[in-house]
Order: sequence, then structure tokens, then C-alpha cells
Amino acid sequence: ARAYHEKSWFYRLGARFRFFRNCENAVFSRQSHCQILLLTTRDKAEFQHWYQTPEVRLHVLQPNIPADKFKNIDRTSARDYLLKQFSLPQDAHVILTVGSAYIRKGVDRVVKAIAALPKTIRQNTWLLAVGEYESSSSFAKDAKRQGVAERCIQAGGRADVADLMLGADLLAHPARSELAGLVIIEAMTAGLPVLLTDVCGYASHVKTAGAGLVLESPYNLSLIHISPF
Repeated sequence: ARAYHEKSWFYRLGARFRFFRNCENAVFSRQSHCQILLLTTRDKAEFQHWYQTPEVRLHVLQPNIPADKFKNIDRTSARDYLLKQFSLPQDAHVILTVGSAYIRKGVDRVVKAIAALPKTIRQNTWLLAVGEYESSSSFAKDAKRQGVAERCIQAGGRADVADLMLGADLLAHPARSELAGLVIIEAMTAGLPVLLTDVCGYASHVKTAGAGLVLESPYNLSLIHISPF
């Protein structure tokens, strides 16, 4: 699918394409006997489209619900902990992002969204970005260019994500590409509303549960007419 939708015809003439096509065919073709475990129903439809894989060999796994991760954390204490950790006011609006791919996970989109908020909301809103970004990441530069550098906190990799999820107001995950997105399930388990794009494999669970807002493709910041606060 990627070779046909994201690459040029020239790519499909090369050895790299033939290698991966043959590998996929060995697993997914009608002649194969492989039993296949998938994370999402979207993947199932994609493979069946290209390889006509028999239904009986495709098994969609339910997402792992990390309930134990949150069961011993008090929400009020988690909120106090978050505010103290980052020296934020009691009435702060905290938008959380979790992921280590700055562009692919859409963190740059969140920076722009913060800048686009009405001034009355923006002046009391902070982005808390958790994750070890690539060395080429332009997080700080983008935040400065958008005029919201003081509103964007790059927190790096952390072991207290469960506490931060219970203490934040919103998880923003407007990814450009996301096979499934365990962080989405974690946020739902924590009772944290999610703002995400429909390219995320687990977006259907957010829709079904009414656990947030799913942004339809193509992504357009100007079409977001909702404030989680």
C-alpha cells in the first residue's frame, strides 16, 4: 500500500520493493498457511485488499488495557504533582503529548494549535511534551516562531507518564502516521480526553467510547472548533 500510495512508480522497479513485496506475499497470500495477529481492523482490510487473505487466518487483537498502571494513583494528588513539577498555576490548562517522533506524532501541529487559541485561553494554557525527540527536532524553534515558547515545555523522556496523564486536561495526538497508538488506550484508561487524527489505528476506540475528538483527514487546524476547557 505504501509503495503505491506514497512512492513513485520508479520505486516499484527496484530490488527493495520486490524484497518487501515477496516477504508480505509469503505471509499474507491465499496460498500461505500463516496465522496472522493484527492490532487493528484497518490493517485487516488493507492486507485483504492487496493479498485476498482468507478471513479465517486473520485475528484482530484487542488492545491491552493498562489498568494496573493507574490503579494506585490518586487523581487529585497527580494533579498537584504535575503542577508542582512544572511550576504551573492551580488553574492551568495542561495539554499533554507523549511520543518520541516530533513530526510523525504531530507535536508540531499541537504547537501551532496552542498559538491559534484565543488569547484568553492561550494565556493560561501549557503544552507538556513528553518524549525524547530526534536530534533534528525543531520543537524549541517552532514554539519560538509561533510566539508560544513560554507555553511549551519539552519534558523529555519520563517514568511518571501515568501521573501526568491523571493530572493533565487533554492528550493531543494529531499524528501523521500511527499504526495503533498504545498511548491513546492509556489516556482512555486514565480518563483523559483525547484529541487525535483518524490515521491512528486506535481512533475507532475513541469514537466508540466517546472518549474525545477524532479529526478527519485531511488534517486542517482551522476546522477544530472545540475547546476542551
